[in-house]
Amino acid sequence: MSEFIDSLQQHLKERVTSPLGAAFLVSWCVINYKLWVILFSDVKPWVKFGLIQNQVYPDFHYFLLLCFIAPSVSAAAYILAYPYPARWAMAYTTYQRRITRTAKWEAEQLIPLTRKEVDAEIAPLKQRINDLKAENNTLEAEYDKAAGAFRKEQEKAQNYAAELSDTNALLAKANQEIEQLNSRILDFKKKASEFDNKKYLATHGISGTSHGGPMYKTEVERAQKMTKFIKEKQAKLVPPPTPGDDGSH
Repeated sequence: MSEFIDSLQQHLKERVTSPLGAAFLVSWCVINYKLWVILFSDVKPWVKFGLIQNQVYPDFHYFLLLCFIAPSVSAAAYILAYPYPARWAMAYTTYQRRITRTAKWEAEQLIPLTRKEVDAEIAPLKQRINDLKAENNTLEAEYDKAAGAFRKEQEKAQNYAAELSDTNALLAKANQEIEQLNSRILDFKKKASEFDNKKYLATHGISGTSHGGPMYKTEVERAQKMTKFIKEKQAKLVPPPTPGDDGSH
């Protein structure tokens, strides 16, 4: 129901706001002025009905004339005839305004320009604006290109930083391994020194025994085996010298 009422209101609004509907409504109100006088008078309602029937619309033809024919003719005449005097009035008003404006310019010592003169004055400015726009577009393109190159270089720098970090980690690990190897080499050297001492004791520190005795041979063989084992371990731990490391040029 509310949609129907809204649609009806919209329809009536379109009718009333149209030029023909507005002209017809105004004409109808003007032609039927007696009806408005009677409706807003202070007499009794049945007296109003009698006055409307006897004075305003005495018969059907008169009702048809006042309510439809006369307002329609008036509205059509208004729509068809009004534009001509309205156009003349607008032209005359514009002419008078132009005269007033010209007089004001002369009083203020201003120079009026025609449309062609204004276009001629504005044309260089428009061309300059177009040139500035083209230059701005060029600068924006160069800026985008430089920004892209900068981003690429930044990505490369980040990759180099990551690689450097990985290399530093590997170098730290290698240094740690070298320190461990040096520590093991020192341990082996210490053990070699101890075995050399034992070898010396085995060969010279046994009193009253012949150098060809069984005890002497056992100690000598043991010392030789231990020395050979230490040399093999040292050969595995210490890398072979590279060319140029022996101090010769």
